[in-house]
Amino acid sequence: MTTTGPSWDFPRDPLATRLLVEEGQRRGMSMPACLAGTGLQPSDLRDHQGVIDAGTELTVIRNLIDYAGDEPGLGAATAKRITLGMMGIWGFAALSSRTTRELVDIAVRYGHGKLSWSYLRPWIDDRGDDLHLVYDDQDVPVDVRNFLTERDLVWTMSTIPGVYDRSVPMVVATTLTGRRGDAVRAGLPTFTVETGAPRNAVIISASLLDAQLPHADEDAKRISVQQCEEIIARRGHRAGVAARVRAALLRSPTEMPSLAEIALERNVDVRTLRRQLAAENTSYRALADEVRESLAVELLTRAELTVQQTARRVGFSDAASFSRAFQRWTGRSPGSVARAARDEGS
Repeated sequence: MTTTGPSWDFPRDPLATRLLVEEGQRRGMSMPACLAGTGLQPSDLRDHQGVIDAGTELTVIRNLIDYAGDEPGLGAATAKRITLGMMGIWGFAALSSRTTRELVDIAVRYGHGKLSWSYLRPWIDDRGDDLHLVYDDQDVPVDVRNFLTERDLVWTMSTIPGVYDRSVPMVVATTLTGRRGDAVRAGLPTFTVETGAPRNAVIISASLLDAQLPHADEDAKRISVQQCEEIIARRGHRAGVAARVRAALLRSPTEMPSLAEIALERNVDVRTLRRQLAAENTSYRALADEVRESLAVELLTRAELTVQQTARRVGFSDAASFSRAFQRWTGRSPGSVARAARDEGS
């Protein structure tokens, strides 16, 4: 059976997470605070052959938001660190396209769900003369949706002038309003940005769709598309079932999906998923507790969140119930663990 999940849940290049960490460090975060709850080491961020699960990247994003505040412009600031060259062979395939229409096709076909960093899911609406490249945000967790809408729209469109070697008359529409909409506009000064729109989209005029692109190279495109296929096939070899369930739980630790929801994502019935986990000597309950415990310890000790903040991040409605669970997991109170870490670091 085919494994499914949210449209953004696929193995990702570590570079996207590294740029998030660099933005956090620029704002004064320590490396341990940036990576709290991920299990990552700094060397993992520079492993060009490695991949990072979307749930792990989301943890880094949440750490950044917890530290800096969910302020308008944070996502756009992170996006400005991204260049066309960072897109690798997928970016080169798009750059070598013959026309804008071909570029959009390659970007969508080999990008989202495969090689793109975007969490917003693109789909093409070409019912009129103009083409609307819609960026659907409905799969994205609500607590990071504003950040990722800013980041994904700004980084995607910031690369466009490099493709054309000039500014082009595209319109960017976003559901964001107020200061968040202003942040997208400031991040894309060469484009017309419409805020408060019913959906996120890039509107490309019919006159631009079939115009020849300056870097068109059919041979280079053919070779790079083939390499895209090879990378996608290589990344398609996922880890074990327990690792995939753990990644699903880490996607949204404040509201973890149930075993039934994960089974539905994976196109298996609940009993089959339970048997698969048992074959790997674990269970849904054990994995959920493991994720909450490891995340809680790292948030208390590395990110230095309060007990109340940590309780919220790992899905508890109040500090008292979280403290009881933490005591059961570790034999210690969350306050004592946090104090011990502070004393050790002083």
